[in-house]
Amino acid sequence: MFPKLSIIIPFGTSEERNFIDKRVLWKINQFRKIDEVEVIFVEGFSSKENRALREEIKTAGFKYIKDKTQQIFSVGACRNLGVVNSTAPVFMFLDVDYYISNETLKRLLNLIQIKEIDKYPNRFICLPCAFLTEYGTKELIKLDANYWDAKVAYDLVSERKNIVKFLSITSSSIVMNRHKFLELGGNDLTYVGHGYEDFDFYFRLFNAACRMEIPPNNIEYDAKSWNFTEYKGFRALFSVPGYEACFYGLYLYHFWHPEPNNDGYLSTRKNNHNKFYNVIKSYKNQSDGPDPLILAENKTKKILAFVKENSKVYRALRGMRPYLGEFICANEEIFFDKNVFNTDRLVSYLRDNQISYVLFPNSYGNELRLTIYKYLKDQNIPFINFDRGALPDSWFFDVNGFNWDSSSYSRKNWDRELNSNEIDRVERYIHNLINSDNYLEDQNKREGGEKLRQKLGLRNKKIIFVPGQVAYDTVIKYFSDELSYYDFFETLNVISPSLRAENIVLVAKVHPLMKDFNKKNYNNIVWVPDNTNINDILECCDKVITINSGVGLYSLIYGKPCATIGHAFYENEGLAIHCKNANDILKFIRSNTLPDKEKVQRFIYYLVFEFYCFGKSYYSIITNNQNETRKIVNYIDFYRINFNGQCLLDGVSADLFRYKKDTLAFRPYIGNSKQKVLQKPDSSDNQSKSPNDYPQNESNRNVVTTNDAKSTRNKKLKKLLKHPYLYFRDYISKRIKSA
Repeated sequence: MFPKLSIIIPFGTSEERNFIDKRVLWKINQFRKIDEVEVIFVEGFSSKENRALREEIKTAGFKYIKDKTQQIFSVGACRNLGVVNSTAPVFMFLDVDYYISNETLKRLLNLIQIKEIDKYPNRFICLPCAFLTEYGTKELIKLDANYWDAKVAYDLVSERKNIVKFLSITSSSIVMNRHKFLELGGNDLTYVGHGYEDFDFYFRLFNAACRMEIPPNNIEYDAKSWNFTEYKGFRALFSVPGYEACFYGLYLYHFWHPEPNNDGYLSTRKNNHNKFYNVIKSYKNQSDGPDPLILAENKTKKILAFVKENSKVYRALRGMRPYLGEFICANEEIFFDKNVFNTDRLVSYLRDNQISYVLFPNSYGNELRLTIYKYLKDQNIPFINFDRGALPDSWFFDVNGFNWDSSSYSRKNWDRELNSNEIDRVERYIHNLINSDNYLEDQNKREGGEKLRQKLGLRNKKIIFVPGQVAYDTVIKYFSDELSYYDFFETLNVISPSLRAENIVLVAKVHPLMKDFNKKNYNNIVWVPDNTNINDILECCDKVITINSGVGLYSLIYGKPCATIGHAFYENEGLAIHCKNANDILKFIRSNTLPDKEKVQRFIYYLVFEFYCFGKSYYSIITNNQNETRKIVNYIDFYRINFNGQCLLDGVSADLFRYKKDTLAFRPYIGNSKQKVLQKPDSSDNQSKSPNDYPQNESNRNVVTTNDAKSTRNKKLKKLLKHPYLYFRDYISKRIKSA
């Protein structure tokens, strides 16, 4: 059984901190019988090593990892090392002096499942932590562990303050999706020693994964502690998910311990503080942070990538790098002498650098790249082809070829009987696809197929839809057959009049990037308005004819017969048929064949759940010197990754997690007046901007003002404004009574 959660426990032993050994033993005994959890102990620098402790960890069946590179203890490095060696889709950090009760852990596991953190990489939980006094720690240890939660909760909500020194609304213990941590690069290891490495990570995480409807004032402000009431500064920002966890009844506590500055661990705090402030001022997107972390099993793998380092494509691949290995970037030209391919030089390069794969961003992208690709394929040298798939949010990393020339689409890979669960899964995907507003290209709002027929004056006609493509696209250039791009439209223009006598009309749409396409040259074809929604056309049409557009795959999903004039990856028995010339086209139009629904389901199931990767994608539009307009991907927020027959990330969405102003997590700040509320970004600009283009710093945002000053609250809520944690008195008290 695969674990649902990995708990990562960093530690380092020393003469001065001899309590660490004992607390490691506590955790060994506590987690020994916990199911569904993978426990990983990561030992950093230890000035006094305890080999017996290591053996105790291993004997108990837990993972033990030693970071031999540390010269001074780094909790951030230990955390990173734990995550790259973890196997669960979700993990949490648990410092050795933190404690989570078994009861709280069970509720946390339930919440992980309810919140679906394994399926939504941008969801997370920040756990609050009650820091105990020396007296409180001693008193708690005297009690049966079953009463510890109630004892700490009672001290918190009653304000007795006998055992709790303070409540940290958000601690370093975060519960989150492993993929997102890897993509963000984990903890920044340029923070040396103690302090602020967790704040730095939180700041990057919040920028990448969530949005606050109400951002705090003056993000650079530091309240110095967690005892504040004003919604101001980065601690206020980080506190919102901490309050959320409080409402779930989840919290940790920190056992007191002396704080000797052994090995200079505490001496760097001021430098770390200054570094973090610089991050707040300068951070814009993930590329400003550390490089992504590589999973342990891929750490020795090296990828020769034909991309420019720090380019848009390089950055877009960030989320895939943990699963491939370290990138070595190069230009194809270095393997050519005046356009003559030097195969010996390439082979030597691959051997000397121990390359596992050669990565192409579309191996047909230029002639040099294509020459290398054909050689590698002929010599059975491993390669990866990366490009956009035919479904919304889809991308592929194909080790067998590119598009139509790839064996990945052969029937042996997908034409198998689906069980009832798989049929239900693919039918749900198809239903959601048809009814969603997520498209491969920008589309206008839907009006419906019948409405479109009325607007076009084609109420009772048989409609053959012809989706436009980009004339200079790779699949047009290399995978067309007898008819070229413009010959194809000329052929349709010629046969169209004869079809009208049979009540058949050819209806076409220009591709959004073909701004200069001259429709007047093909007057016999009905051209829909450029902003017509593709789903409306597919809904009302009877058949589809295309060179090899991805819309052909959509037509199969809609149950509409499709013919390709070029070669497409989806042409196969029971799917799309291939036509070579005008006679073939006419034969197809007049035939009564339908796609095989069962085979279409099998093919879509394979693409979606076994072959394609999926990620919310953000683009920019560029026009080159040849006046060719292209979409260039800036960032891919992956939520499902399939590679070489393995599902490495099984998510369903990369939607950002949004904290709205009326949620309970904002309730502690309800009395703050004149808060600034974010305006939603213009939806027309969403495709060109990634989440990282909207930093949390409110100075970079458009804001409007609302006034909550006249809100009336009861005495308990007024008390909250003075001591926020007391807001949870009633909630936690009820839990104590029901325990």
